[in-house]
Amino acid sequence: MHDAAGLPASPQAWSPPLSSEALRQHLSLPATVGLSSLPLSVLDQPLPVYPQLPSTLSRAVNKRRREYQTGRLCACAALRNAGYPHDAYPDMGEDRLPLWPNGWLGSISHSGDYAMAAAAPQSTCIALGIDIQQRVALKALMGTQSLVAQPGELAQLESFDAVTRLLLVFSAKESLYKALYPQVRRILDFDAAELIQADAQVLEFRLTCDWSSCWDTGKRISVRYVVFDEYIVTATYLSDRHST
Repeated sequence: MHDAAGLPASPQAWSPPLSSEALRQHLSLPATVGLSSLPLSVLDQPLPVYPQLPSTLSRAVNKRRREYQTGRLCACAALRNAGYPHDAYPDMGEDRLPLWPNGWLGSISHSGDYAMAAAAPQSTCIALGIDIQQRVALKALMGTQSLVAQPGELAQLESFDAVTRLLLVFSAKESLYKALYPQVRRILDFDAAELIQADAQVLEFRLTCDWSSCWDTGKRISVRYVVFDEYIVTATYLSDRHST
């Protein structure tokens, strides 16, 4: 059910781990994008492979190590679901970015008790980002609302409660940033993109400054989203520099 503005009237039930096909349908992504989600507890089961931790995480707390390894399991599954012919667990490279196989793009995210990943061949996709956020984990965002979203942005999501509005804008900007950062290699504030339109499945953003020579001021980028009872998932998929 949707309200008069075309936005969801209530969150959907979350049944993780969602299958690749279910995630793709929720986010209206093409079949060329592989998706995967797993609970961190998957590491408590006997597995054929436990992705190797990078040396930079050797002293990290247990939850961070589990997030990394579960995220890499998701990345491997996402690549397979997108048609990559081998098992691959992307290492951590420059700027802590995952090192995807040549000719492939991907994105990894984790929040709460789950990790998620998306992958696609560069022949069909030029930018890809995914983000998952647990509602209760980021209620602290309410104290930094002015840094994340402006009143005009939040007003377009009035069918949601205040926490969901802010978390949805935060997550959408995160997935947009993840999609473009490998190309622009710039750290930008949340006001570098502005929400200008929202409907039941897509949030449209406008870049408010030049991110690079290719991603300049005024460029519009759509972010797909789905709101669940406990989690919000957003994804940015660009098949060329003028479409999503």
